[in-house]
Amino acid sequence: MVNRNIFDEQIEKLKQVMSHHKGFDAERDMANITSIKDNFDIKVMVVGHFSAGKSSLLNSFMGKNEFLKEAQEPQTAIATELVFDENESSFAYTLNGEKEPLDESKSYLPNNYSHIEYRLNSNVLREVGDFTIVDTPGFDAGIEAHTKALANYIGKGSAYIVVVDQEKGGIDQISLDFIKEISQYSSQIAVLINKCDKITDDVAQNIAEYARNTLAANGLPYEVYTISKKDADVSQKMVSIISSFDAQKAFNKVISDRIKNELVNVEK
Repeated sequence: MVNRNIFDEQIEKLKQVMSHHKGFDAERDMANITSIKDNFDIKVMVVGHFSAGKSSLLNSFMGKNEFLKEAQEPQTAIATELVFDENESSFAYTLNGEKEPLDESKSYLPNNYSHIEYRLNSNVLREVGDFTIVDTPGFDAGIEAHTKALANYIGKGSAYIVVVDQEKGGIDQISLDFIKEISQYSSQIAVLINKCDKITDDVAQNIAEYARNTLAANGLPYEVYTISKKDADVSQKMVSIISSFDAQKAFNKVISDRIKNELVNVEK
């Protein structure tokens, strides 16, 4: 569980420093820091090629077949956040940040909406309660709205699960370039070789080893796993992978960076 009070002493000292200076709204700035501290969203971005099996894998993870739409047309795919909450609800967020109750009969398109949020009373989401899981559109769909959506998320994702179809035979150049890009924002990255039920275990392990070698050759020391939505232990395997990410580290980085920024403002 993330300790959200670890920076309380520093925040209190920052308030004291800011109280001696004029020229900016110290009360507003401190309220922003406190809000981020109390409501910080530690996101695990599930990313990969269009049709890599991201949504299908997450459905199996939650034990909810067909909950997330699988194999959507690229034009209709939209980011979906999955959050644990004992009181279930769902919302759609417009590009302007406005929130509205989700209407399941309505189509939510990426040119009008940024993402959908499902707050679910799910045991596996409870197990990874420090994180919000984000199912994203394929990064190779070639659609401007998707590119913008991923660009808005990419710096906010605290950890990334990169899903690669085993048919790629390893990490292809597009996936490798994407991993290099997100490495600028986070060192918490895992690669999943997906749909391994279609091949033998030996072949799956060979593909995973080839992927590890590709990452190592590019200075990217990330874990590589084999997985399938049909694995009997897929839920616990996903919980284990997500739990391997350091939520406290992600929280500390965001809050400490924000405090440093405020100190720079004071100094100026």
